[in-house]
Amino acid sequence: IADYVIPGFGGLAALGLYLERGLDIPFIMISGKIGEDVAVETVKAGAHDYILKDNLIRLVPAVKRELREAQERRERRRAQQALRESEERYRELAESISDLFFAMDGDFRYIYWNRACEELTGIPAEEALGKTLHEVPPPVGGAGAEAEATYRMTLGSKGPFATVQELRTGGKDKVYEICVYPTSRGLSVFARDITERKRSEDRLVMLNECLLSLGADPQENIRTITDAGLDIMDAPLVKYLRMERGNLAVFAASSSLEGYEPARGGESLQLFREAVAALEPSFAPDVEETPYADADPDFRLYGLKSLMIYPVALKGEFAGCLCFYQSSEQGFTREEQELAGMIARAVSIEEERWADEEGLRDFIDVAAHELRHPITVMKGYAVTLLEQGDRLSGRERAETLAAIDHGADRLNALLTKLLDTSRIERGKLTLSRKRLPLAAAIDAARLEIGAKSPENRVEVRLDEKIGPLYMDHRKISQAMAALLDNAVKFSPHGAPIEMEAQLVEGEVVVSVLDRGEGVPEGERERIFERFYQVGDAEHHSVPGIGLGLYIARRIVEAHGGRLWYEPREGGGSAFRFSLPVR
Repeated sequence: IADYVIPGFGGLAALGLYLERGLDIPFIMISGKIGEDVAVETVKAGAHDYILKDNLIRLVPAVKRELREAQERRERRRAQQALRESEERYRELAESISDLFFAMDGDFRYIYWNRACEELTGIPAEEALGKTLHEVPPPVGGAGAEAEATYRMTLGSKGPFATVQELRTGGKDKVYEICVYPTSRGLSVFARDITERKRSEDRLVMLNECLLSLGADPQENIRTITDAGLDIMDAPLVKYLRMERGNLAVFAASSSLEGYEPARGGESLQLFREAVAALEPSFAPDVEETPYADADPDFRLYGLKSLMIYPVALKGEFAGCLCFYQSSEQGFTREEQELAGMIARAVSIEEERWADEEGLRDFIDVAAHELRHPITVMKGYAVTLLEQGDRLSGRERAETLAAIDHGADRLNALLTKLLDTSRIERGKLTLSRKRLPLAAAIDAARLEIGAKSPENRVEVRLDEKIGPLYMDHRKISQAMAALLDNAVKFSPHGAPIEMEAQLVEGEVVVSVLDRGEGVPEGERERIFERFYQVGDAEHHSVPGIGLGLYIARRIVEAHGGRLWYEPREGGGSAFRFSLPVR
C-alpha cells in the first residue's frame, strides 16, 4: 500500500521499484488528490488498484480481493510450470525410447515426431511437423489413403487399433507391432520393433513342428532333429557327434554350405567330448583362440568362426554332443543357448529310445538263447525216453528224468524273473514282513546256490551283534541268491565266494565278494538296469537274462535300503546292500 504523494519517495517511485524487481504482490495506491485519469494511468503502469482517502472503506475488501487474486496467480504459475516440466519429461521420454512414436492432429498433420522416427526415415522432426501424412508418409502403418483410412477408423471407433507389419529397411527385414490410440487432439502412434521376438516365436514353432513330425525310428529322428537345428539356430552347419565303440564320431550333419561333405571323425574329435565332459555346454565365440580350429578341419575349409557345443546325456552319462557352427565371430545369446538345450534334450530322448530298443533286442536274443537251451535239453531227453525208454536201465532212466526236471526248473526260474519284473514295473511288488534272523535268509540263499554250483564254496561271516530284522525273508533271500549267482557266473571255476554281514551306523550291510574280472567303470550303475548285461549280448558268453541285479535292487529298495557296486581291492567285485535296523 503506497501513498501517491510522499515527499522524497512517492507512490510512483515505489511502483517503479516494485516493477523493476518483478515482485508479484498486490500493489494498491492511495491518494487524496489523484484524479480519475491519473488513477487509470497508475493501474496501467502496474498497480492493482487505487483508493481515494475519502473512500477508505474500500481498502479492506480491496486488500482481500488482491490477496486472493495473487494466490490464484501463483497457483496458475505453479500449474503452468508443472505442465511445462511434465511436457519436457514426456518429450525426453518420447525421445529416449527406441520405439517409433509420432502424433497427429485431427487433420492428420504431424504434431510430434520422435528421434526414432528421424533415424528410421531420415526425415528430421522440423521437416515433418505441420505436414500431412500425404506429404510425409508415416514411418510405419502404410502411406497415403491407406494410412488415412486406418487412422479415420481409429478416430471413429474411439478405441485403440493394433496390427503387425513387416518392413524392409536398411537392407534388413523387420517386423513392427503398431498401436494407434485416439487422443483429444487427434491420435498417437507407437510402433515397436518385434523382429527378435517374432524370430523367437518362429524358432519355437519350427522346433514344435519338428518334434511332432518324429516317427518310430530313433536314429532317423536324430537326423531329423539335426536337420531342423540348422533352421532353428540359423546356422550354416550343425553336427551330432555320437559315442560309438568308445570314440566320438559324426553320426549326423546338416549344412547349407555348398558342396559340404562331413568327415567321419577321428581322434581329434575327442576334444569336443572333453569340452563338455561335465555335461555342461561349451562356447567358443572365436575358434581361432581355441584348439577346435585344428581339431575340426571344417573350420578352415568353410571359413567357420564360432562354435557352441551342447552335451547329450543318456541316463546321466555322456552319449554325444550337438555342435552348432557359425560363419562369424559371435557370442551366443541366452535364447540361443536355451534353444540349443531344447534340441539337445530332444536328441537325448531319442537316444534313450534307441538304447531301450537295443536293450529289448538284446533281451530277446538272450532270452531266446536261455529258453532254447533247457527246451532243447528237455526235448532231447523226452525223445530218448519215448524212443528208447524200454531199453534204458533204471539208473539211466533216473538221470534222464533228472535232466528234464532240471530243465523245467531252469525254465521256471526264468519265467519267475520275468513275472517279478512285470510286478515291479507295475508297482505291484508286495512284501510279507516278519521279524526274523538274517542268518535264515543267508542260509536259504547259500543252499540255493550250492545246489546250482556246488564247485564254488560260499564262505559266510556274520556279525553276532545283528539281531532279528523286520523283512520279507523269502524276497531278501531271493536278492542274496541273485548276488551270489552273479558272483559265481563271473568268478573263476571253483573260486570261493565270500559273504559277510556287518552292523554299520544303525544299518545292516550285507556284502557279496568275488575275485572275478570286476565291472568296467562306465557300467557300474548300468548293471542294475533291466535286461542289461556286461559284454556283448550277441555272443552271450555268460548265462542269464539281465534281470537278477535289477530285481535284487528293487527288493532292497522296497525294504528301505540300497544296493550298490564297489570294485574290490586286489581285484574282483563287491556288491553291498543295506537294510535298516528297526
